[in-house]
Amino acid sequence: MAKVTLNLPDGTKAYIEGSIEEIKNILSLHGLKKGVPTNLKEKSRSNKAKATGPRGWLRELVEEGFFKQPKFMKNMLEELKSRSHHLKPADLTLSLKFFCHEKKLRRLPKQKGEMLQWVNW
Repeated sequence: MAKVTLNLPDGTKAYIEGSIEEIKNILSLHGLKKGVPTNLKEKSRSNKAKATGPRGWLRELVEEGFFKQPKFMKNMLEELKSRSHHLKPADLTLSLKFFCHEKKLRRLPKQKGEMLQWVNW
């Protein structure tokens, strides 16, 4: 989304927000092309949204390749603890389920007496 602030001849300020094409169309309709930058660019958002909460922290682990090898809940909690995120197993349950539905992680079938493990899809 591009944003432009215009100072009109009567002293009024106009704020326009929209796609580059929409802004150019509005400017041309009102004869305001003079003095308007021709190199309008969309504001680019960073590719990485800031990781907040268990889901964001797990997303970081997935993107870093932490789950290339199967991991137990204990492994995840230890890694997150080393990053100053002190959680309980219940804090990760919904986020792990979310990543399984998103096909980012896979929960491996557990054998009798074993704990659950997760691995990259």
